[in-house]
Amino acid sequence: MGNNQALEYLDVSWAVRFDIRSPEALASYEDFLQRLTALKTLTASGCLIGQSSFPLLRLCPKLTALDLSFGSSLDRRVLSDINKLTELRSLRLDNCTSIPVDSWNALNSLSQLTILRVEETSFIDTQLSSLTNLLDLRSLGIGKAPLSSSGFSVCSAHPSAPLLRYLSMPFMKDIDYPDERTMNGFSSLTTVELGPNGITAHRLGKLRSLPSLTALTLHTYEPSTQLFLAIRDHLMKISELKVINLGEWSGPPVEDGAMLFPQQLRKLSVVALFPVPEAFLESMLLLKHSLLLIALNETRPISRSFVEAIVEGGALDELDLRGCELPRAISLFLLTRLPPHVQLRL
Repeated sequence: MGNNQALEYLDVSWAVRFDIRSPEALASYEDFLQRLTALKTLTASGCLIGQSSFPLLRLCPKLTALDLSFGSSLDRRVLSDINKLTELRSLRLDNCTSIPVDSWNALNSLSQLTILRVEETSFIDTQLSSLTNLLDLRSLGIGKAPLSSSGFSVCSAHPSAPLLRYLSMPFMKDIDYPDERTMNGFSSLTTVELGPNGITAHRLGKLRSLPSLTALTLHTYEPSTQLFLAIRDHLMKISELKVINLGEWSGPPVEDGAMLFPQQLRKLSVVALFPVPEAFLESMLLLKHSLLLIALNETRPISRSFVEAIVEGGALDELDLRGCELPRAISLFLLTRLPPHVQLRL
């Protein structure tokens, strides 16, 4: 491969020595920059990307995917550069906290967008009503939007609502859970991310009106038996569940032998910043013959009997125990006894 061959993919995420904060800085990479004219995907998350704009974008007119997440110094001028990317289909600006709230309507010219992620920015969910040219959205992330109160209702009124497959709205202040008719408007929505504010068993039950829902990510400050029973009883088509446990277990204890999960569940991930009850883990074992993915991040040691039961289930394709406290004997057991087809992450 010659040194002048054009690049189609470039990832400079968190590359603190790749200084691209000004045209002068870019000039020092002249030979390299000549290879960017055909670039399709640029990932520059957390990069040193300028005090106000991102001059590198002007050298990449054919970009279809752009990730500038965690670009805390970017302001409204970066949107002017982005608006010139007429082929852009995927845009991530999450955690770009310096973009003013009144400048987001500039995104309305990006009519080819299918993915838009603006979590933890100044973006307000009601600003979706000014983005009426984004008719092709399939993935939308607006979590932690300030002053949010509408959520599902605002998103359902957007022209792309019937096409949306992924909707992320975690950490919004007071998200609504509208009637069945509104929920039915999300006819293609397969994946939702919610919580922890305002999560109750009753509100989770309303998600059953989403006709295509198969995956749920739930942030919760107060994990409880009632929450998981609501998922089990009302979201029976769920095949993927991720729980991010942000608080102590509340309410009645989990009964021994209780089934807390839908029978159709195939992928289960639990990020436990606080310990979950032993009976919760035991309930997972009731699905061991059907779970294809188990991902656990627990704050306490995982017992050998639990690990042995998972391994003997026989259905696993992937086991992720990163973050778990595993004695050496259990690690050796996994390395020697886990079937070769199972992807193991420790």
